[in-house]
Amino acid sequence: MLLNFQLFPVGIPLANPYSQGGVTILVRDFFGNVSPIPIRDDGGFVGAGLGFEAVITFQQPVEGFLLHVSIFAFAGFVEVYDPAGRHLGTIPVAQTGNLGKAGFVANEIGSLIVRSPSNEVNCLTLEVFGTPSPKAAVRSDAELSKEKCAEVVFGESGTLRAPGGNESALADGRKFVAAVAYDRYLEDPSRFAPPRHPTEQELTVPHIKKHWELCVAAAQAAQGTDVGTCRHFVIWRIASNGNGPSDTPDRIKDDWPYDEKSKITEKYGPFRNPITPIGDDIYIFKYCGVALAGS
Repeated sequence: MLLNFQLFPVGIPLANPYSQGGVTILVRDFFGNVSPIPIRDDGGFVGAGLGFEAVITFQQPVEGFLLHVSIFAFAGFVEVYDPAGRHLGTIPVAQTGNLGKAGFVANEIGSLIVRSPSNEVNCLTLEVFGTPSPKAAVRSDAELSKEKCAEVVFGESGTLRAPGGNESALADGRKFVAAVAYDRYLEDPSRFAPPRHPTEQELTVPHIKKHWELCVAAAQAAQGTDVGTCRHFVIWRIASNGNGPSDTPDRIKDDWPYDEKSKITEKYGPFRNPITPIGDDIYIFKYCGVALAGS
């Protein structure tokens, strides 16, 4: 699950505590006061202000998290606790310029405390990893609804932007993502990004509303498409030689996008993305004939 605070309108505060998808965030200032959480734009980085202390609680235990923040003074640190309140560890926020990140993996994580001594840390995104649920048996006549398909497409590509008049490539790439979702999402939803429907508040932001409607259009256009053997896609930065997804400076956690890159038959892009994978060289890679167990 991904909480992306870059999509909220600047200047419109969030409720404090803020809750979404089983995650609750309570922000306090230096004096312990609880006020609405500000959405700030500090030097081009839009995020939710974390105050002096932000307590993040998970309704159900999770296996890991990755926090991306913007920083303009002291980076701070994150305390990690299990569901019983036992301290699992304290990790510093790794800072590069005005950006920082912190991540942690454990069997069961119940809560975090983000301490920001300078009160100048904005939460850009919080990605939460849970225990994968076993595959559910799917009826042979089950079909993915158009509404759920649009949510899958938005979860996969809602933050992508097409600079330089490249809107048609993004539309084509989203249509392919939607076609693959219709073909195999119900077989194993864990192989896709979590479906996401913008909140009513998010839909008041013009660019969010626009891209949600484009994802709905992609789901509509892809209905009835026969993808044949083209049942896989990857959304990532392109390698310097242009032959597939990049593995520098970091790589996709799975091996198959690299092992099977000879199966790439088309790519859509370039696009810009403000979250992982961050860059203006992002492509949607179309794979055909991939023999991948469980996907």
